[in-house]
Amino acid sequence: MAIPIWTLTGYLGAGKTTTLNKMLETPAIKDKKLALIINEFGKLGVDGSLVKPGDYAKYEINKGSIFCICTKTDFIKALTEISQSSIEAVVVEATGIAETRDIQGFIQEPYLKGQFEIKANICIVDAVNFTKTAPFLKPVTGQLAWADLVVINKVDLINGEELERLKEIIAGYNKEAPVVTASYGEFEPSALDNIKHIVRGGDMATEPPADIIAVAVKNSARADRQKFMSLIDQLSENILRLKGNIEFTDKSSYVEIVGKDLFERPRQENLSQGSAFTVIAWKLDKETLTDRFGEIFKD
Repeated sequence: MAIPIWTLTGYLGAGKTTTLNKMLETPAIKDKKLALIINEFGKLGVDGSLVKPGDYAKYEINKGSIFCICTKTDFIKALTEISQSSIEAVVVEATGIAETRDIQGFIQEPYLKGQFEIKANICIVDAVNFTKTAPFLKPVTGQLAWADLVVINKVDLINGEELERLKEIIAGYNKEAPVVTASYGEFEPSALDNIKHIVRGGDMATEPPADIIAVAVKNSARADRQKFMSLIDQLSENILRLKGNIEFTDKSSYVEIVGKDLFERPRQENLSQGSAFTVIAWKLDKETLTDRFGEIFKD
């Protein structure tokens, strides 16, 4: 019997990892011997450290999108290992800037053919920020167009009228996929039972999305909070996402930027020591971004 693959997409900060953690508790998945493939655009693997502990195999692909041929070797290596094990299902969490394509071609490689099937593409939509990013970032609408199920997350942060308007907008991009709502990534588990995967055409991407870069910042020195906040303000139009631990002079915190919102929580102890965070930005070069964040650690 072919091993089912669920792919989880959604733009940066939509709540994919939170949703994944909730999905791991659903009847459709929790009783299966599972493999997780966590895909990040940056190199640090922050999301992999945020997935709740469990009895599953975990693979991390952190140098590009799984929908891009640039990661084909790593992705197929992971699937080959999985096919030779007793794994019963695979869940893939794609990077937030992925331009979704069907990975059907990957699983049709001669040594994998017949061993896997695409169960569904599930797209997580950020109820608060979707309409702010959809008009000018192609991955946001592309992920939605390829979805077999759409999960509108963070509905607790919008009102009923805004929700209905959002559903109308979503239907403009994808009329076939059922739509469910969620708060903190939790949605009706039965939604997973009757999904039908629709095979769509389209070539795999050959390179990362234009103008979008990721840098990994690691530093053992303490960061100046005032300099950090000033830099975030200066680069507010360029920073798409920031996540990871920052060792400030006053305390150590896990910091996350989603859209224009900054959140600070207790440090994630399973990440690297000192400061270790990923910044995803656009319309900047890597050297400039790295240098600018290096300044926050200087006296």
